[in-house]
Amino acid sequence: MSKDLFKKEEIIKEILDLGSKVLIIGRGNNINISDNNLKYLFPDFNFSFDIVGSFINIPVFHILAYIKTIKKNLNPDKPQNLNYTVVI
Repeated sequence: MSKDLFKKEEIIKEILDLGSKVLIIGRGNNINISDNNLKYLFPDFNFSFDIVGSFINIPVFHILAYIKTIKKNLNPDKPQNLNYTVVI
């Protein structure tokens, strides 16, 4: 097991231990965790290149952020505390 994979598994376990839910996009190869709060989206896909998996994540996270915003009765078109420019 690679060092990188070990860290991912450790982080996932910590999140689950806090009572949160985890959604893994793709197969989650070599992740040996059995928990009802761990789900897989597109578990049958085998991304040949990491960049493909990264691009698939973008719309999924946008949709999740939109749903969370609407549930909090916020306007996703006018986010609070977000400036159009950054001042250094």
